[in-house]
Amino acid sequence: MDMETILNELKNLDLDAYREIIVYCESRSTGTEGIPAVIGLDDLTRPDEPVYQGAAMDEKMHEKMALDALVFTWLYTEVEGRDPHYPCIAPAMSALAEKSFLIPEGEEAPVQYRALWKE
Repeated sequence: MDMETILNELKNLDLDAYREIIVYCESRSTGTEGIPAVIGLDDLTRPDEPVYQGAAMDEKMHEKMALDALVFTWLYTEVEGRDPHYPCIAPAMSALAEKSFLIPEGEEAPVQYRALWKE
């Protein structure tokens, strides 16, 4: 995806859908539901070694997840009562994992973490 495509996508985003996920993440019971997470497994201490290759089904989400991470990080700056010492990227990554947990085999779109938890 090129930068022009990304910028065009930004103007068409439904920010209310992102805000709904943030509200859900801020109110969920992590003790019973768990906490979805996006984990990066690259060993940055050995730059001469090849990097980890993610699951093939996740490759379809990489660019969208990067865009979503930026949007969630920006929207978390608007959350009232947020601890200003806690970087926005941390809850943004949890919201990102909530929104796009995985693409089930044979499907085209990612599913939310809570949809899998409730099944």
